[in-house]
Parts: sequence; structure tokens; C-alpha cells
Amino acid sequence: MNLGISTWVWVAPLTTADLAPLAPRIARMGFDSIEIPIEGTQDIDYRQAAHSLRDNGLAVTVAAAMGADRDLISPDARLREQGVAYLQHCIEATQVMGGTNLVGPMYSSTGRVWQSTPVERERDIQLLVSQLKSLAAYASDHGVVLCVEPLNRFETSFINTASQAIEVIDRVSFRWPCSHRIVYQPGQDYRARGVNLAASRRESGCAGARWPCLPAQTAGLIGDSRQLIITRTVIRREPMTRGILIYRDENGEWCATCPSLPGCHSQGESREDAIINIKDAIEGYIEILEDVNHDAGLTVDEFIDLL
Repeated sequence: MNLGISTWVWVAPLTTADLAPLAPRIARMGFDSIEIPIEGTQDIDYRQAAHSLRDNGLAVTVAAAMGADRDLISPDARLREQGVAYLQHCIEATQVMGGTNLVGPMYSSTGRVWQSTPVERERDIQLLVSQLKSLAAYASDHGVVLCVEPLNRFETSFINTASQAIEVIDRVSFRWPCSHRIVYQPGQDYRARGVNLAASRRESGCAGARWPCLPAQTAGLIGDSRQLIITRTVIRREPMTRGILIYRDENGEWCATCPSLPGCHSQGESREDAIINIKDAIEGYIEILEDVNHDAGLTVDEFIDLL
């Protein structure tokens, strides 16, 4: 099994200057590969990155970051076009850096959630399949495999499970290289379909995973030819727009979540209660971040002002 780690563990967004000291550090830690997220298309010199990876004996996986201006199934044609252009850029970057797998939520902008009827969902799936067919053909020409990654329901309303990802992949075509990546949860068996696993404490169900034992826990699940990537989201170096999502669940209870703080959720009997409780949750979250990362640089006010 190939054991890799994402640069998101240390920094976001990654730049060429960041990678220079990170690559040898990751190699010394004993990892086989590195996952490089591409957030801005001008952040990384891919040829220079390829030299750094080769010099340190590291394989590479590339992660696509689907921001608000990149969405393959948006009603806005401009966002769809930008999503396709961005993923084509990522495919080319993967080839230049010597990688094979391009992974990520290649369907909609991360953080966009919505409700849809079965008819509307089928329409969006058909649109996505059409987009991915073209992208998978482009990837095949560059020796790259697309790996569609489900996200939790707080980050997307579209693909939340491995079965939903497989449904899309099967409809794309067996001719094109297309796989999926799912987040590791203890106790699940992933041998039925070829996957790449991403292990992260930030995802639901992973809190029980013992990090030193992860390779042993997953080796029998994914096989020697597959890959386990350790990842988490770090506090970013530049200010972000931080929104709070407030909604009512199927039982009528008010829920609140902060998408930019993965796992930060709360609820209440009223909207006002949910707001009060999410403020408390954010304060606790920031305190924990400061314990492990003293230069986290967050304040509660930048969230509360948006409520």
C-alpha cells in the first residue's frame, strides 16, 4: 500500500516556495507520496515541483479544489465553463508533475448546498456525466485518472456516499479512466471497488481512527496497489469569507454549521438558539486550534459578524 500525506496538513494554499522544504521533510517522515492541492492556477511551478518530488523519491497525487467559481453542474454556464477549464489545468499539471491520479469533488463548488427533487437530481447527474465524459477523455490523453471524491452533506448536496460516486462513474463510460476516492471510516470494507482512501479526523466517522495504526487498519481493505492519503484542513494564511449555514432539519430543529471549520456544528430549538450555540461552538473550536497551532490567527468576531 502506498502511504501519502497532503500538504494541507501544513499549509494552504500551497506555493512553490512552500513545497521546497516540505518535500524532503515528508520523505524523511517515511511517506511514499505527497498530495498537492491546486487552489490558484498560478501558485505552483509544476516543472520545478516535479524536480523536487523526484529528488526526494516521492510519488504525487493532485487534489482539485472546487471553489465558488468552479462548478460543473451550476445553473450558471460561466461557472460550468470555469470548472471545466480549471480541471483541464489540473489534469495538465498532474501530467507535468509525473502523477496519475487527480482527485477531488469534481461536480460542484465545495460548500454549495441545495435541495432538489428526484427529477432535478437526475437532470444534474446527466449534466455532470456529460461534463465528466469530456474531462475523462482529456485526462486519458494525458495519462491521468480522475478520482471523484464524495463530501459530507455540510459541504455538498450532490455526492455524499461512495455508491453515489460509483453511480456517476459507471454512467460516464467504462472506456475512460475514472475512479473514486472516499474518506476512511473504521469498520467499513472498501474491497468491492478500486478506491483511493483519504483519512482525516475532520470528516464524520474518523474520530475513532487511531492514526499510528491507520496503515495496518486499511491495508486489508484496499489492497497493496491502492493508496491511503492522510489529510486535514489547516487555517489558511490569508483572510477568507466565513459564512454560517443555518437551516431546519427533517424534524424541524434548527441546525447551524460553519463550513470553513470542518466538524463545527450546533443546533437549537429556535433560530436564535442555534446562533447562540454555534457561537459557543466556534469559540471552543478556536481554543482547540490555538492549543495545537499557536498562530491560528482566528477571532470569533469574523464569524459572528456574518450571523
